[in-house]
Amino acid sequence: MRHSPRPLLSPPVVFSPARVEEAREQTESAKGERNPTALAVKLESLCEFKCYSGELVESKEVSVDVLAS
Repeated sequence: MRHSPRPLLSPPVVFSPARVEEAREQTESAKGERNPTALAVKLESLCEFKCYSGELVESKEVSVDVLAS
């Protein structure tokens, strides 16, 4: 799923450390997932987070170092 760019006048995205932790948990969970359907859902969620985090870094709302920690 591809996200469209945010409008110029939209309020800034609030970065949530909880979303980083959720992505870590999803990654660990996906590593051991045997059900193809459940794996697809987890991978889609991770792809959405990747887009979300990339947009935050690109707009300089968060440092890439924050996501790497």
